Amino acid sequence: GNGLGLTICARICRLLNHPLTVQSKTGRGSVFRVGTTQVGLQEPIVNALRMQNFDVLAPLKVLCIDDDREVLHSLVVLLQGWGLHVLTVEDSASARAAIATYTPDVLLVDQQLSNNELGTELIKELLIQLDSKLLGCVLITADRSDQLRNICLHSGLHFLYKPLKAIRLRSLMTHFSELAAEREQAYL
Repeated sequence: GNGLGLTICARICRLLNHPLTVQSKTGRGSVFRVGTTQVGLQEPIVNALRMQNFDVLAPLKVLCIDDDREVLHSLVVLLQGWGLHVLTVEDSASARAAIATYTPDVLLVDQQLSNNELGTELIKELLIQLDSKLLGCVLITADRSDQLRNICLHSGLHFLYKPLKAIRLRSLMTHFSELAAEREQAYL
């Protein structure tokens, strides 16, 4: 609807330690204000993520591919906070070059890359190069079409919709961490 999602705003303001105030006049409307502090946003967000009290995961190696630097930075902060090793690249050429020297356990790939490239196509290509070393691939997309969903399901790809929910990503990373532990046990 047309609601402002005040419960969500209040929760975010609490996490970021920003005051949320309201002024109302009958028949005229309401004004909502979010105050900010001198500290940049990054420090409170990182602290809020640390307060989630998550256990550190097995040290998985994750390759994140997205043409948006802000998204990549957010993923690095989140994943490293969970104890994961993270390498980021912004395009398919960099991804191909990266896997020549970096063997990831998990791929996190945006569907819409620069130059009209698709994450699903890049994943297919990278899977050939990586052989069976990967624990999993996650496609991150805003495309909620049945066609893309079916492609992911038939290809064995995990997928997460934008806006990305940290708890869903955490669930997948926990799953991959458990697979890594099982794989390690099999080698012992």
